[in-house]
This record gives sequence, C-alpha cells and structure tokens, in this order.
Amino acid sequence: MPMNCLQPKPGRPTKKRRKDKGEQPVGSSTKMKRKYNLIRCMFCGEVGYNKRSCAKKKKEDAEEQARQMQL
Repeated sequence: MPMNCLQPKPGRPTKKRRKDKGEQPVGSSTKMKRKYNLIRCMFCGEVGYNKRSCAKKKKEDAEEQARQMQL
C-alpha cells in the first residue's frame, strides 16, 4: 500500500465541492458586486474627477492669486 495516498496534503483543506467539467461557475451568493457612482466635478461638472483635482479650478485660482499680488 503506497504511503502517499494516506497522508493528508499540506495547506488548508478545500471546503467547496469539486465542479464537473460541464458545470458553469455560479456567482457568489454571499458577496455583492460593487456599484461605483460616477464622480462628477463640483466646479466644472465634468465626469471623472472631483473639485480638488480640477485643472480649470487650479488655473482660475492661479490667475486670482496673480491679480491679488498685483494689488
């Protein structure tokens, strides 16, 4: 009798049953998919970034600072 058949395999034991080759994978019944909301800039209204990283706001702030330095 070979000894390697009786020895337990190292690592965490599998908990799920093994799927057949023709069986389709089923989505997780315990985990929900994440649904991300679109981020919209509160300054210019474009999608993809927020007010802090808006290039238009930074440009306008720089111009305003330059005007204040002249006064």
